Amino acid sequence: MPDPAQTGIDHLVFVYDGNCRFCRRWVAHARQHSRARIEFLSSRQAADRFPDLDQQQLVQASALLVPGSETVWGARAILGSGAHGAIGQLLLAAMDALPGFARLVEGVYRRVARNRQVVSRAIQMVETIQADGYRHQFTARIVERGIALTYVVAFASIAVQARGLFGQDGIHPMATYFEMASHVLGGVDLLRLPSLFWWNQSNGFIVAVAVFGIGAGAVAATGRAVGPLLLICWNCYLSFLGGGGQFMSFQWDMLLVEAGFLALVRRTFAGNVPSTAMIWLFRLLLFKVMVMSGLVKLFSNDGTWTTWTALEYHFQTQPLPHSVAWFAHHLPDRVLAAGVGFTWFAELFAPFLIFCGTLGRRIAGITIIALQLAIAATGNYGFFNLLTIVLAFSLFDDRLLARLPWRIPALAPPAWPLTGQAARLAVAGAFVCMITLVPLGRYIDVQPARWAAELQASTRQLGISSGYGLFANMTRTQPEIVFEATLDGRDWEPYGFRYKQADPARPPAFAGPHMPRLDWQLWFAALGGPQRNRWTNEVLDRLCRQVPAVVDLFASAPFAGAQPQQVRAQVYEVRFTTPVEQAETGHWWHRSRPRAFGRPLHCAYR
Repeated sequence: MPDPAQTGIDHLVFVYDGNCRFCRRWVAHARQHSRARIEFLSSRQAADRFPDLDQQQLVQASALLVPGSETVWGARAILGSGAHGAIGQLLLAAMDALPGFARLVEGVYRRVARNRQVVSRAIQMVETIQADGYRHQFTARIVERGIALTYVVAFASIAVQARGLFGQDGIHPMATYFEMASHVLGGVDLLRLPSLFWWNQSNGFIVAVAVFGIGAGAVAATGRAVGPLLLICWNCYLSFLGGGGQFMSFQWDMLLVEAGFLALVRRTFAGNVPSTAMIWLFRLLLFKVMVMSGLVKLFSNDGTWTTWTALEYHFQTQPLPHSVAWFAHHLPDRVLAAGVGFTWFAELFAPFLIFCGTLGRRIAGITIIALQLAIAATGNYGFFNLLTIVLAFSLFDDRLLARLPWRIPALAPPAWPLTGQAARLAVAGAFVCMITLVPLGRYIDVQPARWAAELQASTRQLGISSGYGLFANMTRTQPEIVFEATLDGRDWEPYGFRYKQADPARPPAFAGPHMPRLDWQLWFAALGGPQRNRWTNEVLDRLCRQVPAVVDLFASAPFAGAQPQQVRAQVYEVRFTTPVEQAETGHWWHRSRPRAFGRPLHCAYR
């Protein structure tokens, strides 16, 4: 082996296999990051300048020519190039100081070198995926900012109801809830019940968490400090999910936490770099939501779905219809049957188009968005439709979304594929994909491995792996609870709801993305009965005591807020009026004679 000093070089020279894609990409990376004065030559170039170098050995290992020293081969050449900074120097020192460590490192190097063609093909795949990720810049950011905007809407909705629902005198006081949880769980247990409200359940703190979430989501929606702010939003909303009881048990609450977690994974493992892997996690979540919603209908044995008559009942028996639902209910039966067919298509067929190329994904996205707009146009479902539409945007690419007026600066792909990032994304993606799709197993008769099921169960409390499925069974009747008060035990007057159909003459109200949680939860209570919904007694108690925060959940209170003698809950069976009835009476609803929902509560002693 010749002494490189005799060649007259005064700087480091790194010689590599110019026919190896992996080697060429590593050299491109090293040129950017090496702090040493170093020249990179392919083996063909080095053969002309250094004819005494062992060409056979160059086929097996890279070489580093050091002025005044012997040629360094293999792993020592890679680490000595300076491309790996302090870590490389530390590994070189360890190879000299630790017995057996040099053999281990060289063995790893030889294994990689022998399989560098395979590694080259893997690098090419990473480059392809990475390049595809840069074709989803608008997609990734619109989805991410859409989730942040959904947080703003959700927190704002909670903020105006928080005192009445969760405050110290609310229907579901968090102070009482966490005191009981502490006894059951043996103290604070963030793994089984993750929530900030373990430490403070005051009215001010509850509202402050919601307001803080609004601010964090609003700033994140502008693209500033997205990662930390999404973490704040996720933590705050998970806190409400953990401590809100029946008032935070809706499927879109779980969907927001799960979608928010995916946005966090994207920011943590991909940063600002677009990633196809992360886009596919959003697509898989959307796939799960839509397919599970279809499967619960398919396996529910509900005759209205199999006979295509579900929409003949849905518009008037849904939890919180608005006035458009009255008109939809009176559409011709053929139109309603076509609506059921479109629902089947959107929930059981369109999701599989997600895996059928760009055109298939566009068709699926447009179909799912159309279904969500139709649902929002005929019922009040809070932010569920907004969030699902945001997830549906993951099905589009930049060629379509870049035409929108929301312009986002493009990013240039780096010269070196981010293999470390790719590895992190692969691990994170595999984990999230697994826990996302495990709940589908019970519908398609596929039993997941025991360890996978246990992992999914252990993450459920964190809201990152939930099951979904809306309207598996279509209710044929619509029982509605109305709270009433009396001053003398004879004349009873109702409390007016803001959105529920309590007054037959008032058009059903439009709530938009706002989620009126008391109004919604009373629909389930009416179906379940007073014994299974004892929390309604808490509502009666707060109305007896005229708790302002609870009374404010209603649109109006009888007797100008005077102290009632008794309060009670009554149940009416309601239905939409026919067009003839509506023309004659001006009423939107027809109500049957009421029946008692539990016992009246006497207020005189309070």
